[in-house]
Amino acid sequence: APPKQDRIKQSYMVSVNNDIDTGGGVIEDRTTNTRFYFAIKTLDEVHNKSLLSNVAGGLTALNPYAYNMVSVPYNPSPSTPVDGFGDDVGGQLAVYWWDSGGPNFDSGCYDGEPAPYSGNPTKYTCLKLTSVKEGLGYFLWAPSGNTILDVPTGSVPASAQSCVDDTGGSFQCYVLQLQEGWNMIGPPFDRELNFSSRDVGGVIEKGLYVKRTSGNNVNVATFQDAVTARNWIDSSIYTYNGINYTYEVCDRDNTGEPVGTGCSLVMQPWKAYWMRLHVVGGATFELLIPQ
Repeated sequence: APPKQDRIKQSYMVSVNNDIDTGGGVIEDRTTNTRFYFAIKTLDEVHNKSLLSNVAGGLTALNPYAYNMVSVPYNPSPSTPVDGFGDDVGGQLAVYWWDSGGPNFDSGCYDGEPAPYSGNPTKYTCLKLTSVKEGLGYFLWAPSGNTILDVPTGSVPASAQSCVDDTGGSFQCYVLQLQEGWNMIGPPFDRELNFSSRDVGGVIEKGLYVKRTSGNNVNVATFQDAVTARNWIDSSIYTYNGINYTYEVCDRDNTGEPVGTGCSLVMQPWKAYWMRLHVVGGATFELLIPQ
């Protein structure tokens, strides 16, 4: 008799479409630099279904041949730019953080690696970027190919401290000092964060808070209140997709709407955003980011 034929093992490529207009007429099959998760089930030839697999995840690649706005949602260790981004990019590293010197878009310069950059060096002088920090945003040049970010092996979750919200309630948060003018920010934790507290099915999900300190006077507001009623921060939050800027607006809730409906912006891990703090007038401002 002929030898028994072993069952042929087969593998399959499953195509998943997710066309998104990222601005400037650019349609992508994936959003770049985005955390994703997946799980699978299998079906054999007699239609027996498997249980759902463990959930796995990853990160999509950066836009190639472009500057990407990125962040690191961990406390990186080692924290040098080369350790944080050099192994991901390969070759010459180009990464920049905005050091604000005033209220306008041109009031300041960039700390950078391999060197700082200033559009007006006689007025604004910046430094070589020596460390990468959680909670901050950066411009990172991505070369050709698939550049996918990760963190150095010694990195740990960002630490949190006890904070107080606008009602006097306590919660654990990461505190980020804001600069007058434009700030490049990103989430310090590896999860999606609401910019402002939102009512989701009757449950309030905490968002960011803004703390204003002037002498002995301390005021805390939800992000939504800080950009609307108090006018501490611009209502538009910007990001850069490698081609042009896109933005979303945080506004007031209409009468009868659940809390946070008018401010449904989210902050995604590994991405970065531009936020503009208005003239501070001697006060200091901190962003309180819930753990």
